Amino acid sequence: KRYPKLQDKTGAFTASRIAAGAVMEWFSDLSGELSDDSQNSVAAVIRHRMEDCHREVGEQSRLVSPLVRTFPTTAAFAICREVDGQDWADFFWAGDSRVYLLNEDGLAQLTTDDLSVQDAMENLYSDGVMTNLVSLSREFAIHHGRVILDKPGIVFAATDGCFGYVSSPMEFEGMLLSSLKNSHTFREWEEAMTDV
Repeated sequence: KRYPKLQDKTGAFTASRIAAGAVMEWFSDLSGELSDDSQNSVAAVIRHRMEDCHREVGEQSRLVSPLVRTFPTTAAFAICREVDGQDWADFFWAGDSRVYLLNEDGLAQLTTDDLSVQDAMENLYSDGVMTNLVSLSREFAIHHGRVILDKPGIVFAATDGCFGYVSSPMEFEGMLLSSLKNSHTFREWEEAMTDV
């Protein structure tokens, strides 16, 4: 759905920006501590900001379908911090956006896609239905996980849009690693990924 009051941008475009701003707002309000309820509190901030926006620009859609969502988006983000002398990565996600860890052991996907088909290879052919994503149309969950970073590494998030440029998420991971291998600085790596 496109919104004339938002320069004819789609609900998905708008939702991704709202969610990013809401996460930044939630993060800036943290007092340095994450609670056992952090995933629910960030979900509440996202929903509240989406409701605010929809009140300003929303119009009822004439499309009636369980596939049509109001302000749909996926989400993935991480917070790296030191806790009791250990480095931790707390990661959060909804949908099929992903958080990765890259260290000397290789690249590891930390999140689990919210898809009806759990087998990654099978999903390449059957294109599983999204079982959870951020939107105003239905309840959604922000998942939370945590790993101890016992080796130097990089934790990063990739939206599902990154995978749309290649045939599979595995090809995306291959491009990521090969461009890193051929780069001498983070800037070169960024430019190499942009040029792909």
